[in-house]
Amino acid sequence: MSIFACVILLLSNPSLRYPKNIFMIEVLKKLYGKAQENNNC
Repeated sequence: MSIFACVILLLSNPSLRYPKNIFMIEVLKKLYGKAQENNNC
């Protein structure tokens, strides 16, 4: 999966109905770091 597919999955996840500004930035940082390590999700 590409990083963009992972982001779309995250954004469409019904359990992530929090304020998306700071929370999503943190999630995307972690996700990007993980994708850098694994080259996938």
